[in-house]
Amino acid sequence: MISIAKIAEMETAIFVETFLKRLKLKYFFLCSICTVRFNGGPKEFQDFRFCLVGVAKDYKLNPRSVGGGFIYAYRMVPTPMGHHNLELVHKTSLEEIPYAMCAYQGKVLIGVGKLLRLYDLGRKKMLRKCENKHIPHIVVGIQSIGDRIIVSDVQESVHFVKYRPGENQLVVFADDTSPRWVTSVCILDYATVAIGDKFGNISIIRLPSTVNDNVDEDPTGTKALWDRGLLNGASQKAETLSVIHIGEIPLALQKANLIPGGNDSLVYTTLSGKQNYFDFWIDLFHMMNLILHHSLYEFLMILITKNC
Repeated sequence: MISIAKIAEMETAIFVETFLKRLKLKYFFLCSICTVRFNGGPKEFQDFRFCLVGVAKDYKLNPRSVGGGFIYAYRMVPTPMGHHNLELVHKTSLEEIPYAMCAYQGKVLIGVGKLLRLYDLGRKKMLRKCENKHIPHIVVGIQSIGDRIIVSDVQESVHFVKYRPGENQLVVFADDTSPRWVTSVCILDYATVAIGDKFGNISIIRLPSTVNDNVDEDPTGTKALWDRGLLNGASQKAETLSVIHIGEIPLALQKANLIPGGNDSLVYTTLSGKQNYFDFWIDLFHMMNLILHHSLYEFLMILITKNC
């Protein structure tokens, strides 16, 4: 199933419908999709955008088994009618499921199981440039802002990653202190992230101003115990600003301006189809002040009013 956020990466609903009709794959599970304009690669492909589709073969949930994964690369050829025709360029086989993909600096980041990989476009298949093996379980989401990469793990919250082109490395320089079973992530600014988890919480975490992106990582894994990061993770940790329990599983988070000239809001949708929003610059911090300086009764009354 493709989430609303991923479908929104396409230009029009007509393109999505045409794409799904073209993709006649039997016994395959559609996992991820994104559009990329590659900076490198063969010259005949440099003027086109590509639609990358990640699929899993013979996927079973319980007991978990998978026959492998594939990345289908489709060239998007514009037509005089304003639509796009999809031309299959090649197929790349993977050893695990590509749960997440994200365009990044003219290349594409792909989460292959627990591996975070950077791929470039090749003539016959996708070319792997580098990878990071330090994500604990399964990469379920990848987002980027500037040169920072936010990687979501299925049960260990988010990890902040930076790509070093000189050393060709993906380095985890910070992570979260709390294990969160991530269902959705939204970037609020360069250092702040909103996280929805499977227990019905929306958490706001932020990197401290003292965080340094240029940290060293041990590629051999032979660091002494006293040289490793806090809580057996990254050496730098994000701070939790607030946690709000909404009572339902949030499947999508989006930062939006609902009123022209007004404050930004955090819009969310849940598993049951409920839609709501937080005016987070006012509501979240006002609620935090109520908890710290006033009564719990006032805080609960505001929550009830917002959800009615």
